[in-house]
Amino acid sequence: MTIPICANETALRSVVVSTLPQEWQGHPVQLRRRQTLRLPQGQADQCFHLQSGALRVCRALADGRRQITAFLFPGDWIGLGEVQMLSAGIEAILPSRIERFSLAALEEAAPLSFASVAALRDMLNARLVATQSRLLALEQKNARERLACFLLEISDRLAGGDNAFTLPMSRYDIADYLCLSSETVCRNFAQFMASGIISLPEPKQVHILRRGSLQFIGL
Repeated sequence: MTIPICANETALRSVVVSTLPQEWQGHPVQLRRRQTLRLPQGQADQCFHLQSGALRVCRALADGRRQITAFLFPGDWIGLGEVQMLSAGIEAILPSRIERFSLAALEEAAPLSFASVAALRDMLNARLVATQSRLLALEQKNARERLACFLLEISDRLAGGDNAFTLPMSRYDIADYLCLSSETVCRNFAQFMASGIISLPEPKQVHILRRGSLQFIGL
C-alpha cells in the first residue's frame, strides 16, 4: 500500500532547477493550516514541490464523505494532472510552503536538464499509478492490515525507516486515508499498543516496538 516515492526527489529538484534563470525558480506559495491551494485551471502540466509543512490530497465521494488519496511531506512532488484526474484538491495539514512549476516551461528554460525534467514527468506519472493501485489495494485488506501498512509507510517516508516518528495528521485524516471510521482507527491503535507492537508517548508520537510484527500483519 505504500506509494513508492523517489528517494532523491529533493535532489531531482536541485538538478532540474539549478540551470534555470532566477525568474524560472518556481512560484512560491504559502498556505496556512487547513488552507486549500488554489489550483490553476486547464494547466495539467503544472506541478508542485513541497518545501516545508504537510499536505493532504482529498476529494468528496458521491455519498458526501471525504477521501484522502495522498499525504505529501517535504521534498515530495505532485502533478496537477493527478489532482485533476482524481477530482481532488490540496489542503495544508500544517503551515506549508510550496513551489509551483510548469513542466513545459522547465523543458524550454532548462535544456541542459531536459533528461531530469523527463525523469520528473515519469515520477509524477508513477505517483498517479501508485495512488490508484493503493486505492484498489485497500479493498483487499482489513482494518488491522491497513493501519499496519500505514504506520510502515509513514515510518519510511517521514523517518527514513526509523521506528520513532511524529504524525502530522489527525486520526480523522488517517481514517479518511484508509477508508475507515475514526473509531476503527483508534481501536486498532489501542490494539497495537496492547499487543506491544507500538507505543504512543503522545497521541501523535509513534514508537514502533516490533517492526516485524507490523510487516507480517501488513502482508
